[in-house]
Amino acid sequence: MLLGYRKKPIIIVKYGSRHKISFNNIHFFIMSKLKMRIKVDNRIPTRMNLLVRNVLPTDVPTCCALCERGDESSLHLFLHCEVAGRVWQGVLVWWEKILLIPPNLFILWESWCGGERNKRTRNGLRVIWHTTIWVLWKARNERVFNNHITEVAEMVDEITVLSWRWSLDRILMSPCLYYEWCWNPKDCLLRRV
Repeated sequence: MLLGYRKKPIIIVKYGSRHKISFNNIHFFIMSKLKMRIKVDNRIPTRMNLLVRNVLPTDVPTCCALCERGDESSLHLFLHCEVAGRVWQGVLVWWEKILLIPPNLFILWESWCGGERNKRTRNGLRVIWHTTIWVLWKARNERVFNNHITEVAEMVDEITVLSWRWSLDRILMSPCLYYEWCWNPKDCLLRRV
């Protein structure tokens, strides 16, 4: 699951040759077995989204919970926030990858795992991408609800731990130890089962 608990049942609707799978207001369009496009539709309950939907009063500040600078939209929270940028940079250094932060999440998704030719590596990158989004959302909620500031290094460490666990659970890869995952995740993904 990507963001939070599941409130609604999974809905699958067939549109000709593609299927739309929806849960918790996150929509996945499956074009084929290997290609998936994520459509977030800015439905994540950020402060700006709650203000637009009249859930928050107009006098509540809409600044980002992580950096306290820009308005908290899903685009800012996951990409353009200073804290999110440092988290993405930490993950990129761990993965030994160079990537400029793009203008939206769709381009990030495609540039993050679109260049990998190996299916296992591509699936591993997808798990790391989802884990990074999840950890950023959890850090935001910790700040909003518990007034706890999560450091960037803590978030990157949590991403390595969670992505290791999720990869062992969800991807067909041979078991690897956590220190191997931290040292070289690509090697862990390329091992034969």
